[in-house]
Amino acid sequence: LFAAWGLALERLQRFDEAVNAFDHCLASEPSNAEALYHQGLSLHALGMHHEAVEVIGALPSADAGVGELASHLVRHDALDPHDATSIT
Repeated sequence: LFAAWGLALERLQRFDEAVNAFDHCLASEPSNAEALYHQGLSLHALGMHHEAVEVIGALPSADAGVGELASHLVRHDALDPHDATSIT
């Protein structure tokens, strides 16, 4: 329920509220890869790049979006390229 709410808020570009919804989702489902990924995107959209890096670090490396998000953060100087390779 909270993951779906977070996705809806993210689509509306209400990123601070989306992060909060994903927090609620992850409190009961800490390994929910979709919630982690979208929380990372929302944090990045808010300019909270280091927090986004922490979130994507919790994602399983097999998740298809991890490399894409890590590359995006490197391009925006939010993530050291060496750290990006250790995440993906």
